[in-house]
Amino acid sequence: LLKFGVEYLDDALRGIFPDDLILLGAPPGIGKTQMCCNVAFANIVAGKRVHYIALEASEFEIERRLKFPLVLERFLSDPNRPRLPQKINYTDWMLGKFKAELVQYELAAAKYFAESFSQLFRYYKQDRFDVNTLIEAVLSCADQTDLIIVDHVHYFDSDDDNENRAMKQIAMTVRTLAIDHQ
Repeated sequence: LLKFGVEYLDDALRGIFPDDLILLGAPPGIGKTQMCCNVAFANIVAGKRVHYIALEASEFEIERRLKFPLVLERFLSDPNRPRLPQKINYTDWMLGKFKAELVQYELAAAKYFAESFSQLFRYYKQDRFDVNTLIEAVLSCADQTDLIIVDHVHYFDSDDDNENRAMKQIAMTVRTLAIDHQ
């Protein structure tokens, strides 16, 4: 089974089955992308191959989100780490706060990431991305992946003016793909 990367969900649901379709829905800013990154992280660390389709993220955002816990882990495990005036959080780190104090931990995390995250395959939306594009993407990697994450389904391009009908078509297509290709 694949992991959620959240202990409670892994315990309660026993993990992610090969043909599962998991939909996350929440208001903006709640942490859907971070949850997807947690799922990706847990499975990559477990040696799984993960394809991450980021339809809303800026280029390299997913890599940054996956590197941050690696930086933090290295920083916190160093008994001689520099003292900082406040706790490190993702936003401050991303904006370069404490850059000088964290440089050695960032270098170590980047090296580990390059060596250990070779099973992460990223796609960032550049042009039109519709249901047919998704089908092509899934079929091209289905036998080379253990998990496909599609982040921000509402960024799909659709010719249908009815958003609910378009979402239903996406969900039905993804469910069929999940069943057919595990």
